Parts: sequence; structure tokens; C-alpha cells
Amino acid sequence: MENWYAMKTMPEKEEEAAELIRRTIPLLCGNPVQSFRRKKLFRADGKLILSMEKMFPGYLFYKQTGSRMCQKC
Repeated sequence: MENWYAMKTMPEKEEEAAELIRRTIPLLCGNPVQSFRRKKLFRADGKLILSMEKMFPGYLFYKQTGSRMCQKC
């Protein structure tokens, strides 16, 4: 069974929050905290530009697998 959890962060601080969580909470045990991005293609000055855009700005997601948190920690 998988459970997904959403964590609200300060805008534009998702990566800093994810790094802090990875360093301070060992209970995540390999299940990464992530922010989802999508590719966005647009045209500017006659050129096609591919960029990565946050799908849910201000949120991080954690996927817990199994029925319990990691017991190694």
C-alpha cells in the first residue's frame, strides 16, 4: 500500500525545505521528498524554448510505501 503526503512550503523555497527534511528526518529511509515538474515548450523571439515548470508551487510530496515507517532509524 502506498500513501502520498503533501507538505506546504514557503513559495520558491521547495528545494531548501526538501534538503532540510532529507538531512534532519531519517525516518524517510530512502523514500524521497520530491516536487513535481513538467516540461514546458514555448516560443520566444521565433525560437522554441524548453523549460521545466513546477506543477505544484509551494508543495513537496512524500510517498510512503508499506504499512509502517522505516524501522532501521
